[in-house]
Amino acid sequence: MSAKTPDVARRFNIVVDPETVTPDGRQERLEADEVTRVLIARRLGVPAVHRLNGDFVVRRTAPGLDLEGALEAALTRECVVSLEPLDEVIAENFAISFSAIDAAAVGGAELDLEPDALEPLPEGGIDLGEVLVQQLALAMEPYPRKDDAPPVDKEYAGAPAGSPFSALRGLFAGKPDKG
Repeated sequence: MSAKTPDVARRFNIVVDPETVTPDGRQERLEADEVTRVLIARRLGVPAVHRLNGDFVVRRTAPGLDLEGALEAALTRECVVSLEPLDEVIAENFAISFSAIDAAAVGGAELDLEPDALEPLPEGGIDLGEVLVQQLALAMEPYPRKDDAPPVDKEYAGAPAGSPFSALRGLFAGKPDKG
């Protein structure tokens, strides 16, 4: 997980201590205020974050904690072709499993899970604000493009290049094949 921006961390966090979570679960809701949205927009390199909400359910499991979340966001992005502003609305569900088990501590024993299935459980607990910002970054369109943006391949393609061997054609013209 990436480093937090200190101002965002102070304004937008609910830290879930693993000791306070039961197998039945704990529910939390997080909503970014205007100043926090400005800080998150700066962190993500986007013109504006208009809305960012998250609903979470955290449950205790044998290896650690399971986190299920729902993310809702509205952003202003820049089109990668025209650099004009465009709106992006995101609504996604996500699930993350955190483990307090250190594979090295158990002698490298193989766990019955995918290699990247578990995140290490942070020592101080799970910062739901940080999780929400990271999930937003993952959910954002990597190359936002307006629907009416011109096709880049035709605009910037230029003249078709000849074969890299076309310069050699003249050298071999009229010479017998020694095959």
